[in-house]
Amino acid sequence: MTIATGQSMLASDILDLTFFPKGTILTFSTTAWSATSAEFKTIWKICNTANHAEDVAIPDLTDKFLRGADSSGAEGGADSRSIILQTTNLPSHSHEATGLSLSGLSLSNLKASSNGAHEHILSGKTVSAGTHTHGITDPGHKHTISSFNQSIESGSKDYRTYHMVGQSRDTSSDKTGISINNDGAHEHGFSSDSKAFMGGAHEHDVSGSITGGSINGSTATSGSGTAFNVNTVPTYYTVIYIIKVA
Repeated sequence: MTIATGQSMLASDILDLTFFPKGTILTFSTTAWSATSAEFKTIWKICNTANHAEDVAIPDLTDKFLRGADSSGAEGGADSRSIILQTTNLPSHSHEATGLSLSGLSLSNLKASSNGAHEHILSGKTVSAGTHTHGITDPGHKHTISSFNQSIESGSKDYRTYHMVGQSRDTSSDKTGISINNDGAHEHGFSSDSKAFMGGAHEHDVSGSITGGSINGSTATSGSGTAFNVNTVPTYYTVIYIIKVA
């Protein structure tokens, strides 16, 4: 350290740090500050709220870091920031869809084309018109027989009826429950498990159009949009700042 010609450094200059120019800011410990002399405390002041209120030239550096800049005196920053995430800040994700409903559809001219052999369950009755012949095992209905010497079996009995031009001659000894007429159009019932066989497995093409409609409801929601604080202060050790004022 250079001392001007004709000057000498005293022990108090070392203790009071008088060789620093006015306006110098130093970091100091509170223990060291407590051990300084009264003279030291007139030359140096703590950069806190109380001293700043008395002399605005003394900055209030309580809970602040020092930051280099082109000039002194600017303040800014915060210990934490309150943040609310926006939609554009969220990562790509999906939601479970619950309670959705489909309404307003209009169906028109839908048709299933016949495609290949298949089966259908029969119900109701079938109508047969005109004179025809059937093999008879159940005498509960009537049929027209147009040829001679037709053998009609029912159980263990054999009935033989000759039919000519609407007149018949019966050679059997017992014809209970058997009646043969020239009957014409009639109906037959189907049992519930009757099927009309049309072939094996197949598919049908459906033609037509489905228009309109809308899906109503909402996806499952979560979150409340509450802001959260992000601590911007790194790990630290506190000291006091002192500034030379004289």
